[in-house]
Amino acid sequence: MYQRRSNFQNMLLMFVDSISISVSLIIANYIRHKRLFGVSHGAVNFAQLLGMCLGIFLIANLMLRINRDYYIRGPFHELLVVFGNNLIMLIGVTLILFFSKRSQSTSRGLVALFVVINTVLMTLLHQIIKDLLPKIYKGVLDYNKLLIIADYDLAEQVVNDVRNSRDFRQELVGIVILDRDDVKRFKGLPVVTTADGLMDYCKSSSLDEVMIATNGSRSGSGDMMAGLMQVLAVMGITIHYRIEVPELSEARHKMLVKVGGMYTVTYANQLVSMGQLLIKRAADIAGGFVGCIIAGILFVIFGPFIRLQSQGSVIFTQKRVGRNGRIFN
Repeated sequence: MYQRRSNFQNMLLMFVDSISISVSLIIANYIRHKRLFGVSHGAVNFAQLLGMCLGIFLIANLMLRINRDYYIRGPFHELLVVFGNNLIMLIGVTLILFFSKRSQSTSRGLVALFVVINTVLMTLLHQIIKDLLPKIYKGVLDYNKLLIIADYDLAEQVVNDVRNSRDFRQELVGIVILDRDDVKRFKGLPVVTTADGLMDYCKSSSLDEVMIATNGSRSGSGDMMAGLMQVLAVMGITIHYRIEVPELSEARHKMLVKVGGMYTVTYANQLVSMGQLLIKRAADIAGGFVGCIIAGILFVIFGPFIRLQSQGSVIFTQKRVGRNGRIFN
């Protein structure tokens, strides 16, 4: 569910940001050249400049996943992120113009003005979307009633995490404290029942999801929770079960994967998305192709001289230690 919401949010933001880039460039071009689309001079026309900006923007978003924490960012943080995004776009466009030898014929004032206008417009649009997203979700999607079931020492963290996730499809209906019977309200939520009455409450209430967080320290609590989860599964209720995993300072990224019938938490220094892999693969192929052409030309020119002046093969190979200790030639 969260992944579908996140994908929709990212697609919406990328669409709106693309419109912002186009409109900002049109406005900047009109201010600089008194034309909506054409430029008064230069080897780069409006369409080419717009294509560069959009291309670099989309690649940067796929590679860096800039909008992954979009909704929890404050206004000032949002401004910094948008400015950084525009700075990346500016650097990318500058490098393309430099290596294509068209930087001198492109209006620097136009590019600088575009970055300023787009930073302001994109930040404003992001804030508007942030205000509209709850209304969009509430108007289009149905609510899912969510119950939290937790031990007392874990309950506060679970409530805060659920609220900070900003999932607008979820409606928190209450909480159950498994190891305390004297609590009536917790963090603004009603304590709807005790551990002994939990099974009957779930059967009689209209629930869609439950979030379970327990360390299983009480005698027999594990068997009770397993039986409850079986009942919830039969009822068609979605179950979110908290698992505690250690944090590793040398492996900052982790994800849950399934290996056969076994679930594991996978740690890595870096986890990449499919978009990042596709871009990296395309860059590898393009770089390899260019490198082969250059190496082929050099081989044709210098190969005969090397063969005449030294014994052995023209191409020298030697074993080297690669990634994770692998030996390669």
